Amino acid sequence: MSRQLGGSWRVALKLARRDVWRAKGRSALVVAMIGVPIMLIAAASILLRSTTDTDAADGLRTMGPTDAVVTVQGAPLAQTFDGGIQASVPGATLADPGDQDMTSQRVAALTGGAAIPVRHGTTLVKTDLGAIAVNVREFDLRDERTTGLGTVVDGRAPKSADEVAVSPNLVDDGFGPGQRIRFGVGDDHPEMRVVGVVRNPADLSSRQLVGIPGSILRGAGGSGDTTYLIDTHGRALAWPDVQQLNTHGLVVQSRAVLQDPPPDKMIPHLITDSYPSTPDATLVAFTILVAAAVLLEVVLLAGPAFAVGARRQSRQLALFVATGGTPKDVRRVVLAQAIVLGFGSAFLGILVAIGLVALTRPISSQLIGHDISSLRFSPLDLGALIVVGTLAALAAAYLPAHHASRQDTVVALAGRRGETRTRRGGPVLGLVLMAAGAFVVLALGRRPGGEWRVAVGTFVLVAGTIMVTPVLIGFLDRLGGRLPFSLRLATRDGARHQSRTVPAVAAIMGVVTGVTALAIGSSSDFEENRRGYEPRSAMGTMTIGLTPTATPRAADALADQVRAELPGRTALLLPSVTIYPTDPQALTAALVGPRCRAEDPYGCGVPLDTEDDESVIGYTTTVDGMMVADPDLVANVLGHPLTAEQRQVLSAGGVLVPSKAALYPDHTAQVATFRIRNGSDGSVTTRDVQRTRLPAAVLPATIRHSGDYTFLADLIATPQTARRLGLPTTVHSIVVPPGSPAVSADQEAQVKEIVQGLGYGSDIYVERGFVETYTIQFLGLAVLGGLLVLVGTATATALALNDARPDFATLAAVGATPRTRRRMAMAQAAVIGVLGALLGVVVGAVPGLAVTWPLTTGEGQQTPIIAVPWTLLGIVVVGVPVLAILGAGLFTRSNLPMVRRVE
Repeated sequence: MSRQLGGSWRVALKLARRDVWRAKGRSALVVAMIGVPIMLIAAASILLRSTTDTDAADGLRTMGPTDAVVTVQGAPLAQTFDGGIQASVPGATLADPGDQDMTSQRVAALTGGAAIPVRHGTTLVKTDLGAIAVNVREFDLRDERTTGLGTVVDGRAPKSADEVAVSPNLVDDGFGPGQRIRFGVGDDHPEMRVVGVVRNPADLSSRQLVGIPGSILRGAGGSGDTTYLIDTHGRALAWPDVQQLNTHGLVVQSRAVLQDPPPDKMIPHLITDSYPSTPDATLVAFTILVAAAVLLEVVLLAGPAFAVGARRQSRQLALFVATGGTPKDVRRVVLAQAIVLGFGSAFLGILVAIGLVALTRPISSQLIGHDISSLRFSPLDLGALIVVGTLAALAAAYLPAHHASRQDTVVALAGRRGETRTRRGGPVLGLVLMAAGAFVVLALGRRPGGEWRVAVGTFVLVAGTIMVTPVLIGFLDRLGGRLPFSLRLATRDGARHQSRTVPAVAAIMGVVTGVTALAIGSSSDFEENRRGYEPRSAMGTMTIGLTPTATPRAADALADQVRAELPGRTALLLPSVTIYPTDPQALTAALVGPRCRAEDPYGCGVPLDTEDDESVIGYTTTVDGMMVADPDLVANVLGHPLTAEQRQVLSAGGVLVPSKAALYPDHTAQVATFRIRNGSDGSVTTRDVQRTRLPAAVLPATIRHSGDYTFLADLIATPQTARRLGLPTTVHSIVVPPGSPAVSADQEAQVKEIVQGLGYGSDIYVERGFVETYTIQFLGLAVLGGLLVLVGTATATALALNDARPDFATLAAVGATPRTRRRMAMAQAAVIGVLGALLGVVVGAVPGLAVTWPLTTGEGQQTPIIAVPWTLLGIVVVGVPVLAILGAGLFTRSNLPMVRRVE
């Protein structure tokens, strides 16, 4: 029996190979529909595995021809096999007292090989404007054992302590071979000569310097740490050796262990208990759903092609039955074609994916910032894709095979086609599934963490809609009498041949459903981010934070340089009272509101009531603590004049406070001065507390944004008032108020170079508001959705026209004009594209709206933020179908040769 079954399948596969080769156009279409998605998934899988910089891959790349990479931890530890996760062993001590001073000789003795030190750090390189930060590595490029760390691409490797090699992007900054480099802040650091350009395969994007050990970091004033390349002369460091070295405080990445990892049971419990490697259930659920959605989309796209192919073979299959074949044999013949096409499409798609990733490897390396040393792929992944491609083709061909096996042999031999009827139970079941899916999406998906419920419910909702689609197509057929002639023919043809119409409409619906749901969800999430953005200062303001080492003279000099770089703009010095002085004898100050009942003013904080008695969700200040400035300086920083009351209070020795909740009934505010005492347990208390009542006025928030407020300072007083209170002041920052022209990104980078060169700038920030854009998501969804809708509509239209050749021949015979076929093509595109797009928008809106709850609610936001990108949906739902209709009219031939009709 099994031999007979195998023989039947062999015959069917032989026939399938012959038929696939004969119908080259239709076969190429199926190969594209199945092979392209498989190619994209395979390319993404290979690229993801090849570009994911795991600790194991990074270790193998770094060690080059050596056998291990060792990093000094300084305490006994446990680690994963690749060293990516370490944990100190509680209560353990180093295995040997000599491990306290871990030198190169000590590392070499413990590992039983040669230890090549590689020191990493950062420093500053002087420029014409100031300085730029660079990464530093110190090792001998001439040593063959360091080839994994860098390759000289121009010039030569450094030989002496006054020579250095630079990365290619530093050459772009003007530090090419032959140039001299100055380091650090000030003029007491040595110069070095650039002798070569080195390419670091692990980091293609950052600015880097390479010198021999001890040449850069010590003289340039930089900081860093050391790792060691271990050359054991071919002796492998096994996992027990790694664990032994862990007791000496060494983290080890061994080539032998990375290439042959130990079983999970040999990883220390300290690691497995603290960092369990259990998969994310939500991620697994999403992966399964995405895979199922892709498989369904492929089935729906390829289904019409198999349906048309089976119908074109109806006479051949009828002859097959007439000569003794059974319905089972007919199904086997059609399914064999699916096996051949599915397997071949998937295999070809994987080959193209490998070639595509290999060709684009240099581009991918630049994008991810490190070299792709080799293409890594899982045979299991690629084998699964071949199985998926074959199963998708079988699923797409199942219904056409079933219909072909039930066709009337006499009708098929006569060249006529039977009618397709919709099963009564299908639409009813579809309605039930639609209701169940909508319930899951809307009732359960709105809860926190309900994204995966939305995905499951959407899948059920789409499946139910697909089962109801034949009824909708039949309804359009009944409305056809009121439509123009071409549309009437298109709706009637779609209703007669639902085996190709329903999958085509469902495929477009599935694409538009996904695009609509993603568009509404991502647009709403983007809108939430926009609303939740908290400005740090007024729009267009540049703030340069200064370190405590900045003297008034140095701050003035920096302000002059900033003004020179920003012509037409004002740079203002902002003095303030330090909130947390390093000197325990220094006084600081705090605003104490009338509602504060604590004896310790440090624990009161600034009153968080606004002028209209609404509570503040959160607040920030441009100047931390107490700002010391006269009325004119405050007005210049604000960008607008003070009120008469504010100016009068400040000039009379009073203070400006951020909230009326800080005012006493007599319009005064209490300012407490004190010294801070830091306890050994981390507690903070105050001493020498003095409380002073001063006239006060309210300076409201400079920025109000969705419950978050930005104030100029907690407290503002003039220099005279600060001196009267005994408060020392320092220059807190330099502020460039809003003005015209706006500070550009290039100007910001130039100012950053200036500040870094002087050495006392801590932070540079230009308030540009919410600068994120929805353009990338918009274009991605528009292109992806539009392309898939266009391809689906065009493919379905072409198949429908090919299938309707006898009908067009009949129309031509009874006097129809040549343009009828073109109008029919446009009508077919309209029916399939518009119906699929409209269904997709309606279905996709359900999960799109539901997912806004888990995405945009929480943290004080009880109602969801819903932002519907109407332009994007209009492009996909209206623009693309119109484009498909116009394309169908443009590329469809009007004339058609007569074909034989047998009655």
